[in-house]
Amino acid sequence: MGYAPLKSDEFLDISPIGIQQLTQNFPFFFMIIYLIPFYYVTSKVAAEKESKSREGMKMMGLNDSTYFLSWFIVFALISFITSGFITIVSAIHIFKYVNMFLFFCFCMLYSMTLYGWAFTIVSFLPTKRTSGIAATLFHVISFYLCFLIQDPLTPPSVQYGMSIFPNICMNQIVKQIFFYNYSTAEGLTFNTGSMTYQGYSFRGGILMMLFNVVFWALLGIYLDQVVPSQFGIAKPLCFCFQRRRGGVRINDAERQRLLADDEIGSKDRRNFEMVSDSLKKQERENNCLKVRGLVKKFGNKTAVGGTNLTMYNGQIFALLGHNGAGKTTTISMLTGLIEPNEGCAEVFGIDIFNNMDEMRKILGVCPQHDVLFEFLTA
Repeated sequence: MGYAPLKSDEFLDISPIGIQQLTQNFPFFFMIIYLIPFYYVTSKVAAEKESKSREGMKMMGLNDSTYFLSWFIVFALISFITSGFITIVSAIHIFKYVNMFLFFCFCMLYSMTLYGWAFTIVSFLPTKRTSGIAATLFHVISFYLCFLIQDPLTPPSVQYGMSIFPNICMNQIVKQIFFYNYSTAEGLTFNTGSMTYQGYSFRGGILMMLFNVVFWALLGIYLDQVVPSQFGIAKPLCFCFQRRRGGVRINDAERQRLLADDEIGSKDRRNFEMVSDSLKKQERENNCLKVRGLVKKFGNKTAVGGTNLTMYNGQIFALLGHNGAGKTTTISMLTGLIEPNEGCAEVFGIDIFNNMDEMRKILGVCPQHDVLFEFLTA
């Protein structure tokens, strides 16, 4: 015999204890959902650094703004799909009195704060394995910091100050959403979003989340530029306010002395071909490539010990040497793949190590191996 399902207002209502449990548990599962795309992007960005593909593409003409924008678009697409799915499910089963456009915006903003976190983590841990593990640990551990401000009497200034961490801000906003949905007559709308509950408001939380998106993105990009890594040349801490960009830290007087001294490191000229007047004119007019006192050390091993050479315009220059002589290391330093310990280099008047981005505009490189992103299919 069939029975009609029991449906009544009392049956459909959620008890206060159930609402409390939902308010406490919903943020954790919400955080776990976004952990997957966060881990994916972090490990992919780290893999590009670890495999040298990013620096290789920069040698081919890829600039930093294009690189960061491309990952921003990719992450935004992933976030849009994930946020849309969560919004649809929440509208059907959880939130009946919440403006779902506002809820979707909250989901998107929370997800995009993780974009900056990804680059921040990769700046310090530029390997795929360590960055992926660190991203997971930092994401989960930062969530439990929200218990520090669980007391309803916590001052609003402390709550908003702690909201600089995306997971704490998310937890506070979710608390507001549940309050609007289950404890107010109008629910969450554009008009009621400024209502304060336990010293916090939905509108204030959204503004903090918007601030977090910008703050963590700028911090991640900044740290990516200034923190030294195995590949690439780190920029000075104040590169945003300086014309000079990264490279070996030598003063202008020392650099000019090195570039002007043609006899440096080659006192015995018997093994050197005399330079014609036309080629010397190129040096005077900065129409060539000059390398002076170039040094690279790996621990106690010196790979390149004070290399001095000049490549003239209109000539073919061949750099020959036995295995381990430092040929690849020298080219890697001149193209910005690795950072030198000492020395300077200049091409057509451009200081290579201090203006690598400018130099790469006129650089052409044919690497030993293909330099492509691994997920490209054609």
